[in-house]
Amino acid sequence: MSDQEAARYLSRIRLPLTALRHKRLTRGEATVAGILVIGVALRAWILLVPRLGKLDADESVSGLMARHFADGEFTAFFWGQSYGGTAEVALTAVLFKLLGPSTLLPKVVTIGLHGLGAWLTWRVGLRLFEKKTAAIAGALAWAWPTYAVWKSNRLMGFYALGLVLVMAVALLVIRIEERPRPSELLLLGFITGLGWWTHPTVLFVAVPAAIWLIFRRPRLLIFLPVVVIGAILGSLPWLWSNLANDWHSLDNPLVATSLAQYWDALRGLFIQPLPAALGLRVPGSAKWVFGPVIGVTVYVMLLAGLCWLSWRHRYRKLGLLSVVMFGYLTILAVSTHALYRDEPRYLYIVMPILGLLVAQLGTEARMHLSLPALLVVFSVAGLFVMSQFPKDPWVPADFKPLIDVLESEGVDRAFAFHTIAYRLSFESEESIIATPIDHPVRYQPYDQAVRNSSQAAYVFAPMPAVANQFAEELDDRGLVYDWLRAGDFTVVIPQSAVSPDVFDSLRPSQ
Repeated sequence: MSDQEAARYLSRIRLPLTALRHKRLTRGEATVAGILVIGVALRAWILLVPRLGKLDADESVSGLMARHFADGEFTAFFWGQSYGGTAEVALTAVLFKLLGPSTLLPKVVTIGLHGLGAWLTWRVGLRLFEKKTAAIAGALAWAWPTYAVWKSNRLMGFYALGLVLVMAVALLVIRIEERPRPSELLLLGFITGLGWWTHPTVLFVAVPAAIWLIFRRPRLLIFLPVVVIGAILGSLPWLWSNLANDWHSLDNPLVATSLAQYWDALRGLFIQPLPAALGLRVPGSAKWVFGPVIGVTVYVMLLAGLCWLSWRHRYRKLGLLSVVMFGYLTILAVSTHALYRDEPRYLYIVMPILGLLVAQLGTEARMHLSLPALLVVFSVAGLFVMSQFPKDPWVPADFKPLIDVLESEGVDRAFAFHTIAYRLSFESEESIIATPIDHPVRYQPYDQAVRNSSQAAYVFAPMPAVANQFAEELDDRGLVYDWLRAGDFTVVIPQSAVSPDVFDSLRPSQ
């Protein structure tokens, strides 16, 4: 290369770099960047705060399933139930196979899936709004509301993948409405079938979206066989499991048994889960983040604004989002899942849809930056309130002292409450197998292994009344046992095989 050619080459590099150095971010770009950084910081904080980041029973079951998947033991559904697909668990198993099991890798999977959902939210927004509104919507899906940020740090089996599938359905429906392609209709069917296997609530989005699409383009009905073929392919694991188990997924439909129950569920969604899904109420609590006066005022204003937005755009593509949200809430209330109100668990998969609507509401209400910023403040404050919850009396944060004591005593089998049992099995890497005494058994081989043991321990969290009552019953029966402390746990080790079924203190009603 000659000196002149080298000079020209360097000038081509220098000019863009100079322009980039002198480029200033607009207020909108700075806001989006700030929200994204806050989303990362909040997740890092969750991992560092035991009250927010500790494992729970469902997350531990997911981790155990991933370990078994990595060893070739495949199941179509979450242990102990006939719904809730295991594709998310399979992704975790791949990481376990490559890097080895850990308590952190499951969180990497769910955070990554939630990030993919936020990216899809942005892609949906680009087809509905101007670029800056789409960017705000994607950023909100990453850092708001409180529950979505917290939930994305937990491997709960299928929720994070459900969110991704919902946003993929929304994007495909919009693309098909613009320009129908058989390949995308096949993909839409596949994703819907995969969603049906992953969690039935994904179908609660797909059905309203399909109705909107057919209303806009009735001639697409001729492609129905293509969609059905795709749906069959996507739901093959569901079909395989049900064909092998006498259609067990249909045994307990989990639907409302009366009109009164339906209306109660629908009303309840607007009282507790929906305000939490908007970041205004604290998940796992009846508290409003900034008190009831501010919370209710903002909630009413948001609902009124979203209703106004939906009516104004009812005949445009933006109407898809309103149809999906209205349809989802209406159908969800049919399911008994809607009766669960402690946290907005069953609204998690549609929180990006709410983010899209709120972003556009902010634009049209001339609060393009202030409304998203306000909502992110609610996210941060909500997580702070969650971090200040009292110490959990049922599940101590640190299991290491318990594992150390059991291993030093040569104990590798244990009975415990379900909030402890599965986490003990997972964190000990199954060197200690525990089974629940207060909950339906999710994995029968664990239960059989513990019950067949000649010296299984009984593990209690800081609940002296229960442990003391159990010890009194052992004394009454003349049974010899060791009583040990292990950090915040109490460990009782009978010197002979003792079944929990005959003790009043260990009955589920206690």
